Amino acid sequence: ICTMKSSWKLRSICWTIFRRSDAYASKAGLAVMALMRALREKEETAGLRAVWTQLWNELNARARKRALETSEDMLKLMEYLSAVERCIPAVGEEALEPEVSDIVELLKDKLKWAMGFLESKNYRKPVESELAEILHKLVICIVNITHDLLKEMGSRSLVEFGAPTPPVVKIIKPLTDRFFEKPFWDITSPLRLAALLISVAPDHAYECYEKTIWKLVITRAKGEAPEYTLWSGWTIDAMTRSKSDKWRKLAFGLLNDFIGIIKHKNESRTDEVQTNTRENSIFCIVSIIDRYDAKKVGEKLIRQIVEYLVKDWLPITVNTQFFLIVYTFLAQAVELEDRYINQREHRVALLHIFDRALAKEGIWEEGVQMVKLKDSLNSAMITIGRKIMQETRPARRAERG
Repeated sequence: ICTMKSSWKLRSICWTIFRRSDAYASKAGLAVMALMRALREKEETAGLRAVWTQLWNELNARARKRALETSEDMLKLMEYLSAVERCIPAVGEEALEPEVSDIVELLKDKLKWAMGFLESKNYRKPVESELAEILHKLVICIVNITHDLLKEMGSRSLVEFGAPTPPVVKIIKPLTDRFFEKPFWDITSPLRLAALLISVAPDHAYECYEKTIWKLVITRAKGEAPEYTLWSGWTIDAMTRSKSDKWRKLAFGLLNDFIGIIKHKNESRTDEVQTNTRENSIFCIVSIIDRYDAKKVGEKLIRQIVEYLVKDWLPITVNTQFFLIVYTFLAQAVELEDRYINQREHRVALLHIFDRALAKEGIWEEGVQMVKLKDSLNSAMITIGRKIMQETRPARRAERG
């Protein structure tokens, strides 16, 4: 697109669509986003900045002027915010930075209004009202935009704005209790945001999530859908990687709870749901163990987890990050085999598991870490094979004897 001299004509078409009808705001946002991605790839910073500024000024003006009285008004606001959400990843840090404080203020303002509206009407489930359902989606959209801002800008810009309490925390804090008390909130968004916030602003994240993370992980992961343990997994991974001791200690304190989840069988769940929940819980367990040495975790506990993995669970999954963490853990356990894998049946089971993993297509080309893991698994299979041969030889000699 950007190699054409007619790119300005293309921009003109985008804005014509955008101005014709509010109903096309997010669609036009999508077209502008594609244009901005192309400009960014060609490093046409001035053009990118011009397109983004024009889009933001249009969206901000419309969002501020819109009287939110009917479901139609709210749907139009959703269109504006969806357009912003789509464009943020395409704009990039440099072009985005001047508008960040304005975006945060707009989100904070609309979030305050939406939460106040929900409180005044006391809605508990989206099915009770079309407005409540739209408001629910609106709040999730605000959370997702905040997530994307953090991802693009990191802690530097967002945490510096409005110190000592960054606006990002002001956006998240009112949501915390609501997300865990009301049954209709989408749990994935706050956890997705928590994981990123823990990475870039651990102290502020701790202030928001210290109490609620326990309630989420322990009560909801045990009794409800596997999504809770999946998104808990990303949050736990961020907690254990944090430079803050209090986050790492909090994660370590949850270890036995996740072990309880994988051992507990809920008969009311389908096999698929149970499998997903156990997989996600194992991801959490291995993420926690991966950051601690064996003395802190306890060799007995590690041996139990390895035994569980090789006896009761077939660890073949499509999730690359999960795959990477769990298989790296197993490969390391093989290297310390006398301490953690000391039964022949476990060695044989691991041999088959690694063989199936190496035969899996479509994942081994995904980065340097996966290449290293492939080498580790091949090495682990050789180690296991030698050990099995050593055990087999004396038995055969005795038979001949």
